[in-house]
Amino acid sequence: MANEPSLRKTGTIVEVDHPKRGKYLTVGNPIKMSDSPTEVKRSPLLGEHTDEVLAELGYAAADVAALRSKKGQF
Repeated sequence: MANEPSLRKTGTIVEVDHPKRGKYLTVGNPIKMSDSPTEVKRSPLLGEHTDEVLAELGYAAADVAALRSKKGQF
């Protein structure tokens, strides 16, 4: 089924590139609207967005660095 050309053409099955896992097939977005195309992206790596999340919560870069230096001390 994964190699069915019509499923690839319609985006029902898509290939995603992951930095650790490599290329793999997954299910595309089942909802298709001509004015709102979507792109299926890879899953994030563990901790990949930690700095961004902490910044949105109000932590300064120095605070994040201090937390990282205390890793494993809790």
